[in-house]
Amino acid sequence: MRSIQRKISSGVGTDNRSGLSRARQDVSQGSPVPFSLPLSTVTRNHCTTDLDGPGGRSLAVLGAAGVVGTITRAALAGRYEITGLDTAQTGPGGESPWWSLGSITDRQAVLRTLTGCDYALLTATGAKAGWDGLKTVEIEGTRIVCEAAAEARLRRLVVVSSNHVTGMTEVDRWEGLPTAASSPQDPVRPDGLYASCKAFVEAVARTTSEVSGLRVSVLRLGAMRLLDDPDRAEDGPHPPGQGDADYRRRMRSVWMPHDLWAKVLMEELMSTETFRLRYASRSDAGTPWTPQVLAWNYP
Repeated sequence: MRSIQRKISSGVGTDNRSGLSRARQDVSQGSPVPFSLPLSTVTRNHCTTDLDGPGGRSLAVLGAAGVVGTITRAALAGRYEITGLDTAQTGPGGESPWWSLGSITDRQAVLRTLTGCDYALLTATGAKAGWDGLKTVEIEGTRIVCEAAAEARLRRLVVVSSNHVTGMTEVDRWEGLPTAASSPQDPVRPDGLYASCKAFVEAVARTTSEVSGLRVSVLRLGAMRLLDDPDRAEDGPHPPGQGDADYRRRMRSVWMPHDLWAKVLMEELMSTETFRLRYASRSDAGTPWTPQVLAWNYP
């Protein structure tokens, strides 16, 4: 595999990616049409082009220095031309020529990153900064990314959500209540502010898809860490009274191995439905959600 550090742009914060899907950029992105989500609508404002759908090999990772972004860059190296946007620099070599420093709350920085790309993956989260971070990244940042993705006329936007949007179902199970595995068709049951904000992320992604015609996938991620070993992950949820054996069993059942993540992500990038929603983890016995995909197509 080729290195994940690709010489796509001439410097941090610039956009001189002459080799990055230039043909597509010339055809569909010469004069992007500004797009903003309405407060409410009675019509659609499709931004689609003849080039929408599978094809192309350029991927923008928004939140590229985080855990999911780092794993994605390594897993898809050699398969996609990857460019990244993050508020943090990454890599032992310092500045990477394909890397842009910036926030997903900066619309122009997001548009510069998306220009010329076929696909985008939104992985950024503000959870480490608490409620203020969630408001900034999950709420405001997601809106900006979705609007910019529609404006840039991507083939597909993939948004990382969380299994915690139905986390109260697991709480029921831990308390001994009868429960069934959650499916994408079930109502959301967020288990906290983080999960509630991820439910908002999913709603804005769906709204963008329906209003603009942008193809969108939402992945409710299970557990994934830089160290790909569920038996060494100590930071999962620990309900009262749960023993170590039950904790290990649960972590294995919700784990997303890096190779499976690459497979699922590529399935989404190549999918053709207008909107897709699924859980992303192993599908072992005991997994608290189903592997079904909720798919919707514009008539």
